[in-house]
Amino acid sequence: MTESKPGRPMSTAATDAILAASAEVLAEEGVERFTIRAVVARSGASSATVYRRWPNKASLIVATAELLMSQEIPEPPHASLYADVTHLVRSLVRVLNDTVVGGALPYMLHAAQTSPDVAGAVSNWLAGRRAVVERVLATAVARGEARPGLPFGFGAELLSAPVYYRFLVSRAPLDEGFVDTHVREFLTWATVGIRHAPWGGSPQR
Repeated sequence: MTESKPGRPMSTAATDAILAASAEVLAEEGVERFTIRAVVARSGASSATVYRRWPNKASLIVATAELLMSQEIPEPPHASLYADVTHLVRSLVRVLNDTVVGGALPYMLHAAQTSPDVAGAVSNWLAGRRAVVERVLATAVARGEARPGLPFGFGAELLSAPVYYRFLVSRAPLDEGFVDTHVREFLTWATVGIRHAPWGGSPQR
């Protein structure tokens, strides 16, 4: 007779509860003040249950950030190139400024230097966002809103790189003024030669 294993569903539920509690603690305390003790208290799981899944604080932070990253891929409104690009930039700014992902990203990038799993999670997140930008640009070209021959991959990098640079390097504010300027400069590049610029600007010839 095969022995049943009724504990498996509870194990999944415990994992979900721990990750949810971990996300809350990260949001409230940040990476530096994050503790497994706080996660245990909030999740209702025992310390042993947590440590069986994640042997230390770093591994739990990474697992939590990976989960949240998978949920933070934007879906633009598909209304116009201007609306979609503005949505994408604002979405990335919001993620970096206001979510656990932003708080954990520097930690993740550091961990990615030595952990292939973390590097893969970061790469997948960046690739997901890049794919969305490339689809937006391809649609804009098809609608005549962006110039023919636009390099979609380079465009995705051009849209995101200044945001990451401000967040990770210069620490300059990611505010609405930056969003407006960045969107307009990006659209100027994307619409060279287009007679009617999609945001009301003048075509660049």
